[in-house]
Amino acid sequence: MTFPFPPSAAPMWPQVVQDLLRLYAPTASFAGQLDHSSVRIDTGGIQPLPAGPLDPPEEWLDSGVLDWISVDGHLLGLLWSPAGVPTEVIELLNLFLGSLQRDMSAPDFQMLLTQLPMPTAWLDMNLKVLEVSRSFLELFGMQHSEVVGHTVRNLPLGQALKMLEDAAQGHGQPDEWPQWSLPDPQNPGQLRWLRTAVKPFYTGQQSGLLWTVQDISAEQQQRERLQALLSGLGVPAAILNLEGEIQQANQALQDLNAESLGGRRLQQLALFSREGQQTVSGLLPLAADGGAALAKVERHTGGTLQLELRRPPEHPGLLVAQVSEPARRNQGPGADEKLTLLQEVLNQQNTATLLVDNWGNIQLINDQAARIAGVDAARLLGKDLAQQIVQLDINLLTPQGEAMPLAEWLNVPLPYQAEISLESPALGRRPMELRISAVVPQHAASGTRQLLMVTLRDLSELKRAQAQAAYGVHHDQLTGLPNRAGLRQRLSQLPAPQSGALMVAELDQYAALTTATDMTAIHHLLMQLAASFRTLATNHGGDAARLSDNTFAAWLPGLTLEEARAAAAQAVRGPFRLGRDTADLTFAVGLDTIHSQPLDTALGNAEIAAQYARRRGRGQVTVYSEALRSQLAETFRLEQSLRDSVATGQLNLHYQPTLHLSSREITGAEALLRWQRPDQQLPPHELLEMAVQLGLLGPLSDWVVREALQQQLAWNELRPQFRLGINVSLNELRQPGALRALWPLLEQFTERGVPLPNIEISAGSLSEFSAEDASILEQLHKGGAAVWVDHFGDGPLSLMALTEVPVHGLKLHPKLVAHLTQGGRRADLVAGTLDLAGRMGLEVTAVGVETDEQLERLRQLGCQQAQGYAIAPPMAASELSTWLRQPERKAL
Repeated sequence: MTFPFPPSAAPMWPQVVQDLLRLYAPTASFAGQLDHSSVRIDTGGIQPLPAGPLDPPEEWLDSGVLDWISVDGHLLGLLWSPAGVPTEVIELLNLFLGSLQRDMSAPDFQMLLTQLPMPTAWLDMNLKVLEVSRSFLELFGMQHSEVVGHTVRNLPLGQALKMLEDAAQGHGQPDEWPQWSLPDPQNPGQLRWLRTAVKPFYTGQQSGLLWTVQDISAEQQQRERLQALLSGLGVPAAILNLEGEIQQANQALQDLNAESLGGRRLQQLALFSREGQQTVSGLLPLAADGGAALAKVERHTGGTLQLELRRPPEHPGLLVAQVSEPARRNQGPGADEKLTLLQEVLNQQNTATLLVDNWGNIQLINDQAARIAGVDAARLLGKDLAQQIVQLDINLLTPQGEAMPLAEWLNVPLPYQAEISLESPALGRRPMELRISAVVPQHAASGTRQLLMVTLRDLSELKRAQAQAAYGVHHDQLTGLPNRAGLRQRLSQLPAPQSGALMVAELDQYAALTTATDMTAIHHLLMQLAASFRTLATNHGGDAARLSDNTFAAWLPGLTLEEARAAAAQAVRGPFRLGRDTADLTFAVGLDTIHSQPLDTALGNAEIAAQYARRRGRGQVTVYSEALRSQLAETFRLEQSLRDSVATGQLNLHYQPTLHLSSREITGAEALLRWQRPDQQLPPHELLEMAVQLGLLGPLSDWVVREALQQQLAWNELRPQFRLGINVSLNELRQPGALRALWPLLEQFTERGVPLPNIEISAGSLSEFSAEDASILEQLHKGGAAVWVDHFGDGPLSLMALTEVPVHGLKLHPKLVAHLTQGGRRADLVAGTLDLAGRMGLEVTAVGVETDEQLERLRQLGCQQAQGYAIAPPMAASELSTWLRQPERKAL
């Protein structure tokens, strides 16, 4: 394995990441900053990287899958694999690397909540469950859908329901909530004992309750064992390897042995006689094989000690030796076995646990509690707890930082529960949950020595999760900027009056960027933009925020509109890095100044101005005015009306006839979409633009095609060769399955022996023509449909595209026809177009023919067809049917 660091100086965190990769993603590689150094890690080695921006290696961009590891907008690392890394591995690395950044926030609260190891539920004030942790569902044996969205009144919670209702009404305190029980679904006839805590919790957007539940069934069983097993003090013990060499020993065993235990084997201790050492040597193989190893061993000074050796299943390479000294413990037969079992019970506790008598002396302590004190557990046995707290420099404080005298919480009504802060040299300062309960039941005989069980549960992780969740409610996860709620909170806290400007900038073409670029590059771009807006706001003493995926805002105190406009232009000035390339971006920018209205209102006004700027096109800047609000409100009503019209079929088609100039016959018509509203008629191009913005182009085009095709079949009974021209969006034809939906409709024409309609494609849509587009139009051509290029002569269109498209004809834009009779270059342009079309075998229809003079001139130039008011205006289907039946319409 390649490892460039000296073994003695090898950093720990890179090795941890390497171990994670070995376990969960052996084909993956990581690049990031750990231990203040940039490193690249895979299962084969750990290599240093040059200092500077974290850029993925070139080979990572050419193949495989690249994932982004970040917390609160801080890039923590890049993860690459040939076939991708499972999501749960990425989340694991996010949590791990995020834990190294203590000042960072975490994912949003609900996502955090699902990961909490403590069974936890988040309730609103009506006791509806907003989210629960997975451990909560496992504890109660429920499914997520059975809990979230339901009130707790509908859940089988027994006595807990009354506690939760009291908490929602502000009644009850944590120390008043007793233990409660429910039938154990896994063990019929037995109870599951639970302990609960309910606290107010506010996210900034919603107030509610945080309810945590702890399964204390094992603790209850342990308490019952304690009542029967409690008998004496101290357990001299040591940890051995399988050969008997002492790895670690407590002070109680050291006190028994006259010599130092360092580097000695248990069977060589001077504590035992020669015969006793032989007995110990015989016990070691038995214990190493997992068998029972318990015997009385002769002491060097006379008498015997009872020695138990066991091989713990969680550490199969070690042995635990426990020594009892009957001569020093006047406790009667079986007391040593009870002590051993009692210590084992306490050491299985996940919380720090002490047994204290009513004089304050420590009767028993587990290893977790000893870690808080920073000394061996045996050294504390029999000692006065208050004295040990002082000697070990341990401080007990209220959450507000006030000192808590030991006497106060050793004489509280039981059971007792409280949140405290504990300071110790070993752990520093940590929040703890303190619980005190009586071991000996109240109905015990009078004079029985009462013992208290004191437990301390470390709340650091829970507190950190709550703080990070509260932070996440007001901050954007990727960039670390305030989100909408965070910006509004900050604006609401500013003193009045204020002057300045609010800016909202929306990145243009964001959807297209995300489609064309991988998300790693997009995230990198967004973080660059966040840095730019943060710098802009900081330079002017304001705040920046990320309101949505592609929308940023900045509060710029003291700036005028013109100054804010200039500052905005500076903030969005590129180029910005996009993957391995750079890009110049445009933004729709909205501005509003602060007058008498609240800052929050100005933020909304700036957003309205940004919406209006986006509708005007790319790179636009708009200053808010009341007229904009009215216009956007009208646009919204118009859009909603269009949705309803498409859904209920309130649109209609008009048809404008097409005249064949040489035969003077009506050979067809163009179907034109109309949306006639009571107060106005929306122009067709605005109608289609609105349909595209609302995502209604597909349903709208489908309705137009079906309606027009049915109408042509009806007219074909009167005129068999009559052909309709139908405008079809090339973008719609590009959608998967579009042609499969169109063919069944066109097959009706083939079955009846009438010509298929003309499919008219906008010339503008052919400006970025592709091989895929050629294949689509070729299929239409082979099926019998005639493809026409509409609006020819206006906008960009490569003439080479006409050689790649199976085009039947061209429809001249009305601008070419408008000045035809005036001569000059426009007339020459029409003549040249007709000549070019003739050479290419294309028919031409002139659109927008308004006068007889234009009609006659087109005949002279050899144009095949014409369409316009000189022939007939667009008409409803019934009107056109009547018009076609008139004898004089057979030829014009």
